[in-house]
Amino acid sequence: MFGQSNDEPLLHSMNVDPPRTNLPWEFSFEVKFYPTTPTTIVDDHARYYVFLQLRRDILIGRLPATADTHALLGSFAAQIEFGDAPAQVNDEYEKFIVGARLVPTEHSNAEVSRTDYCPTSPAQTILLDDPTLQNKDEQLAGLIFELLESERFQELFIGIIERSRSNEYKKLKEELEQQKAKTAELESELVAIKKLVTTQGGRNPLPTPLLESASELERKRSVVISGIPEGRHGSEIENWKWDHICYNKVMNHLNVGTTPVTMYRLGRPNSHRPRLLKVVYGSSATQLAVLKRAPFLRSFPSGQLPVYIRRSMTREERDKIKSELVPKTFPNTQISRKVRPQPSPHLNVNPTHATTSEPMDLSGNESVDNIAAPN
Repeated sequence: MFGQSNDEPLLHSMNVDPPRTNLPWEFSFEVKFYPTTPTTIVDDHARYYVFLQLRRDILIGRLPATADTHALLGSFAAQIEFGDAPAQVNDEYEKFIVGARLVPTEHSNAEVSRTDYCPTSPAQTILLDDPTLQNKDEQLAGLIFELLESERFQELFIGIIERSRSNEYKKLKEELEQQKAKTAELESELVAIKKLVTTQGGRNPLPTPLLESASELERKRSVVISGIPEGRHGSEIENWKWDHICYNKVMNHLNVGTTPVTMYRLGRPNSHRPRLLKVVYGSSATQLAVLKRAPFLRSFPSGQLPVYIRRSMTREERDKIKSELVPKTFPNTQISRKVRPQPSPHLNVNPTHATTSEPMDLSGNESVDNIAAPN
């Protein structure tokens, strides 16, 4: 569209300089549009770079070294020193402008000389070949360059940067103080929590339901039944049937029809007393219903060995209840977990000595046939 090949320039009259390496990029334009006053630029950094560009254009001759360009350059320097121009020019402001010598002194001789040197438009002064004018421009540019390289100008520039960043530094400092206060508060709370955990023996004071173990969930859905005799059959399936028949008789008395998930005996077999029977239900609501009707077992015809139902407890809870009950029952005896009081020898809790094969019949309970087909 623009040429026959990529190597052909857009304009045949355009001179393309060879690429230069190890040099910073410099963008120059034939036309510059500078603001009339530095106050039109809000950002300090932008104002500073415009000032440097204006100074560079005057030094290299791209812009004419006229009173207007020098006045604009001087206004940037005054903006750096005093900020926006005051409503009324005071002595200090005027002394700075005159002492800096950024603007030629206005008098009649200078105006006549400028008219002689600039017979045409001031913007075309740089195109004249008058050596006298060029020498004066070079001298004035040298003065400006010396001023910009002075320590005073560097101090002024540093002051601009500090003023522009002071608000941001202040905000960051306030935010840092808030973060320090919040960190100190969190550290104090952490120390208090560690002390609380230490005093409670390493237990978590606020357990969450999400961290409950499987055994804890099963415990909330389980009950423990005592007083149900064990089957002494050689087959495990027969003993399992025996436990289910006994459990059904107890639940028939309590009028509970929910089928348990599982049931099993706790501990090792004991020839002196039947083991506890643990029953696990599908929900904690069934457990609460069974515990609520447990007092009805007072009228259950259990015979010699009474039947009790309680909720499933942890080892700590059992030890606590045991420590509270043992002194009342046996005031002069200390009983450990392995040594338990033996039942009376005349209690017949072994169903193998019975004259019938029906579970719990010798205890005065109804038979299985009567439960299955009530009158």
